[in-house]
Amino acid sequence: MPRQIPDCPTNISIPKRRESRSYEIELITPMVGGGAVAGEVDFDFPIRPTAIRGHLRYWWRLIRGHSLGERMWRREEEIFGSTEFPSPIEIRISNWSKPVLFPATNFDRFRPEAYALYSACEGKKNIVRQGLKFTLSVIWPDLDELMRRRKAQIRSRNKKLPIDIEDLTPDIEDMFGAWLTFGGLGARTRRGCGAVYCNKPGMFQPPKLAVGVRIFLGPTQSDSMSSWYHSILPYRDFRQTPRGKMHAKTLNSGDTIQVPGRSHWPEPDSIRNLTGCSLKPSTGYSPSGVPSDQDTRDHSIPIVPSNLLPAFPKAVLGLPINFHFADGPRKYALGQANLDPQNVELRPFDESLDRMASPVLTRPLFVDGKWRPSVIILNTQLPENFRARLFGSKAKAGGGMINLPISASAIQGDNVAKLETMRGQKNALEALVVYLKQVSNFKEVNL
Repeated sequence: MPRQIPDCPTNISIPKRRESRSYEIELITPMVGGGAVAGEVDFDFPIRPTAIRGHLRYWWRLIRGHSLGERMWRREEEIFGSTEFPSPIEIRISNWSKPVLFPATNFDRFRPEAYALYSACEGKKNIVRQGLKFTLSVIWPDLDELMRRRKAQIRSRNKKLPIDIEDLTPDIEDMFGAWLTFGGLGARTRRGCGAVYCNKPGMFQPPKLAVGVRIFLGPTQSDSMSSWYHSILPYRDFRQTPRGKMHAKTLNSGDTIQVPGRSHWPEPDSIRNLTGCSLKPSTGYSPSGVPSDQDTRDHSIPIVPSNLLPAFPKAVLGLPINFHFADGPRKYALGQANLDPQNVELRPFDESLDRMASPVLTRPLFVDGKWRPSVIILNTQLPENFRARLFGSKAKAGGGMINLPISASAIQGDNVAKLETMRGQKNALEALVVYLKQVSNFKEVNL
């Protein structure tokens, strides 16, 4: 050991080993849930890094992973980790503002926002008001550090891995760009809930989405909430119209309310036929001169031509779909022949699957300095033999269970194209495109 400590060198080369980005983010629509408990808000920690990581994984698969083929799973492990190796990406949340909660039921139940917030309204949940801000930082190893870690992986694994590993930076920038442009936080993000916005122009570029993804923009709006309203509106109306006009209905209590008429979509009449349950008048006859789609006493006459039933074209818009009939028996009661059906669910045919996410996104977009409502249709081509399953534990007349396979021809194809609601299209997604362009004045764009 020297008697004198030498002077510190003036130039020391220290490897950087880490890359980082920071984003200032704002919530531009109300957020549903977001906490560790599904559907619940965590007031102390409203934004969770683990939840963001899940959203980023989804967008990475959509914009980059899909093109890698068999190599996708290896690259996904390199970015997000696995049970054998931790993810090299670190996500930090800081400087979040205090969340403001309000009841989801503050939105009138007939407004588009209530349609998007359906589950929160049904559960009478509090949601987070738009305007919450936070800083998101992401940190990851540089290429030299990744190579060092790869050598360690090769030594510890029994199976071989490629010696080289690609830089993570392009993947990270693309998936963050996609999430910040098209994604959100919490539940119901596909309906624009919890939409996020990075308020530093030029910090990222929205990536090119997968081939086949279609983006439709509506007329310019004053702010993000108005854009959200006008993005949900055409999708809700497409799924719920045409139907009978608003008309008076007398309840069992004797009160009279105004209700919309019966839907012209084929699913309700299909379920009535398959279960043997439909509302029938106790007197044995129905008022004369009342259109079938406005008759509040007799639903036994199909709105849809019988030769086109059964049909379930909405299956391509996402599963499961829960069907509840206002004139059906009370919850958990047995199905009755003289009432509309008990609750039933349209599920994926494969019973090992519990859901098929909707390929349709509705949210506000900030494009060229203006807020625009958007409808985004993801590239999710269904096979021609795609099937579903209709299930109800007590749905048949007398309370029997229904568990019926729904054929591919009842979901999409030539017969489905004859339905009024399909506008001559064989697939509900194509019918939605026609509706957006011809009815809602949306324009298809390339961002």
